[in-house]
Amino acid sequence: MERSRLREVRPALKHGAYSTTTILPGEDRAAFEELHRELLDEYEPEGISEIEVIADLAHLMWRKRNVGTYLITKRARNSFSKIQREWNILSDPVLAKKAAIEQEAAKQAREELGYRAVEFIDDSIPPTTAYLLQELDIRERLDHLIDRCLKRLLFIRGFKSLGSKGNSAPPLVSGPRNAA
Repeated sequence: MERSRLREVRPALKHGAYSTTTILPGEDRAAFEELHRELLDEYEPEGISEIEVIADLAHLMWRKRNVGTYLITKRARNSFSKIQREWNILSDPVLAKKAAIEQEAAKQAREELGYRAVEFIDDSIPPTTAYLLQELDIRERLDHLIDRCLKRLLFIRGFKSLGSKGNSAPPLVSGPRNAA
């Protein structure tokens, strides 16, 4: 595909479906666009199907590079849900008493264990091993999806090359048959 045609397609891709699902708050949109440009330059896609595969590849590679942001976002959402539940608890007198007891227990734990130790027992912060395993699992799944994208790109290119080879095959010769 001509370079000028690629430049026309790029803006459509960076403002299309990937604009909301790929870039999370706090991530660098320009860095994602640079990754996408580098992949377009590296694979030089020809046709819309190859361009779509490269867009998927950029999305997956970006998520892999920024797994930490995803996990932080997930943790922030969980914390926000916890805060909402606590506000609902405070409106119920029985649950408010329970919340007061939990706050008193947390205060005592901070005094006895120290502030940093309490951070590690807080259920909104995942245990180190579980957090690591979750991140590794996500990376492994993303690697698998990246491999699938690359296989799809090779398949598309192979399929296209079969179509062009089919036209260059020698013509079939039909001549008289010898009767025996």
